[in-house]
Amino acid sequence: MKNSILLIAIFSIFSCSEKHEEKNKSTVKKEVKKVEQTQPKSDKFTQKNAVAKLTAYGKENPETKAVIKTTYGNIYIKLYDDTPLHRASFVMLAKKGFYDSTFFYRVKKNFVIQGGNSDSEETEFKFWEIGTYRIPPEIKAHHIHKRGALALAVPENSQDGFSSPFNFYIVQGYKFTERSLKKQEEENKFSVSPNHRNIYFSEGGAPHLDGKYTVFGEVTNGFDVIDRIAEVKTNVSDFPLEDIYLSVEILE
Repeated sequence: MKNSILLIAIFSIFSCSEKHEEKNKSTVKKEVKKVEQTQPKSDKFTQKNAVAKLTAYGKENPETKAVIKTTYGNIYIKLYDDTPLHRASFVMLAKKGFYDSTFFYRVKKNFVIQGGNSDSEETEFKFWEIGTYRIPPEIKAHHIHKRGALALAVPENSQDGFSSPFNFYIVQGYKFTERSLKKQEEENKFSVSPNHRNIYFSEGGAPHLDGKYTVFGEVTNGFDVIDRIAEVKTNVSDFPLEDIYLSVEILE
C-alpha cells in the first residue's frame, strides 16, 4: 500500500491491490493532524482496549441483520450472536460509516469476493478517527465456509490468528463431489466432518478455510449478486478492473 496506515490490510490469501494513485501527502498529513488534535485518545480503539470496548458496544447494539449495498445489487446478511466481538465490530464500523465508499478489491470466481477497505484519503481519515485494532479469533466448528459465509481476513504471517476488522469476505465457492472433496482434503491436509460434508455437496463453499478464519455471519438473500460480482474481469492479482463500490447498513 502507498499509505502506511493500510499495511494492516495486507493478507496471505486476501490482499488489497495498489490500484489508486498516491494522494497529496502534504494535504493528508495536515488533515490527519487535525483529526489527532480533535479526537480524544480515550475514544479511539487500540489493541489493548478493543475487547472491552467491543464487548460494551455489543451489549448496547444487539443488531444481527444488515445489508451490503453494492453497484451490482444488495446482499442481505445475518450476524451470529456467538461471535460477539466480530459482530459488534462489524456493526460499529457500519454505523460509523467506515465501509461506505469502500469497494471489493479481490474477486476470485468460485472462491470469494472480498472488500470493506480502500486506499482513499477518506478511508485513511476514518482509520485515524476510529483507531486500529484486531479481533481475537472466535472460530466455531459449526460456522463453516459454506456458500454465503461472511468472515474476516487475518493479516499475513499472523501468529495469533487475530482478525482484521476492516477486511471482510463472502464465500462463493463451488459444490463438491465426494471425490473432489477427498482430493482437497488430501492436498490441504484437513478433514471435513460428516455433518458438514452434505452442506459442501449441496450448497458448496470453501472447506479448506475452516478453522483458520472466523465466520461471523451468512448471506440470507442476494446470492445472485455475489455471482454477478464474481464474474467481473480482474487482473492477475484478482483485483477487479472496474470499481465495485459498497456500503453497509445495519437493519435490526
